Amino acid sequence: MVGHSGWAAVPLVIHVQAQTARISGAVVDPTEHLLPGVEVTLTSVEGDPPTDNAPAGSGVASTITSETGQFEFDALSAGSYIIIAELSGYARGVHPPVQALEGRSIDVRLPLAQAPLSEVVTVVASTGAGEPIETDEFQVEFLRLFQLPTDRFQEALPLLPGVIRDPRGRLSFNGTRPSQSTLLVNGANATDHVTGQFAVELPLSVIDTVEVHAIPYSAEFGRVSGAVTDVHTAAGDNHWDLDVGGVIPDPHFRGGTLMGINKATPR
Repeated sequence: MVGHSGWAAVPLVIHVQAQTARISGAVVDPTEHLLPGVEVTLTSVEGDPPTDNAPAGSGVASTITSETGQFEFDALSAGSYIIIAELSGYARGVHPPVQALEGRSIDVRLPLAQAPLSEVVTVVASTGAGEPIETDEFQVEFLRLFQLPTDRFQEALPLLPGVIRDPRGRLSFNGTRPSQSTLLVNGANATDHVTGQFAVELPLSVIDTVEVHAIPYSAEFGRVSGAVTDVHTAAGDNHWDLDVGGVIPDPHFRGGTLMGINKATPR
C-alpha cells in the first residue's frame, strides 16, 4: 500500500464591498438661519444610475431638510450632481455641480434668497360689459293687475325695492334725488330739466313695457346716478280700437266713509 501526500485545493472567497459617495449639507436663509422643511432635490449631471432612494429610472433623489435644516444623500455613485432647494416664500436655490468621489463625503451649504414681492392684477372680460347690472321690466298686463292710485305707470314704480316717494311726491331711486334719475320714452329724454321730475305721464293703455335700470352705469344713459326708467309705447296697426275708460270716477273710502274721489281720468 503506497501512501500519497499533497495539498488539497480549497476555494478562497474574497468579499469586496463597493465604496459609495455621500453628500450632506444645510440650507440657510440670507441671515444664515437654518431652514427646516425645505425640499432638496439631487440631480445627476452625467446621467448616472439612480440612487437607492430615488424612483427607478429617474436618476433623481429627493429629501426634506430636518428641524435643524440638515439634509443627506448617501449610497451615491461617483459622479457630478446638482443640488436644488425649494421652499415657499423663497427663491429657488441651485448649488453648482459637485463632484462626488467613492468613499468620500461632501458637505455643502446652500443659501436661499427671499422671493421678491409682486402684485398680480387679473382682468376678466365679461360678456355683459356695458349693460346695466340690474334691470326690472313691467308688462302692461302686469301693471293692470294692481289697484294703482291713478292710471299712470309711475304709480307702479314704488313696488320695486329701493324706490320710494319723497314728502313732495317725487320718485327717489336708491336714495338719490329725483333730479338724478332719467325718464326715457321710446328712447327720448322726457325728464324736466328744471324740476328733475318726469315731464310725461302716460296711461297704461298706451304702454307696452316699462324697464327700470336700477344701476345705470352704462355710457348710453349719460350722466345718471339714480335710475333710468325706459318706457316703450305700444305700436299702432291698421285696425281701429275703441276703449272707454275712467268715465265713472273712483270713490275714495276710509273706514267705511266716503272721503272723496280717488281718481278721475276719463278718456
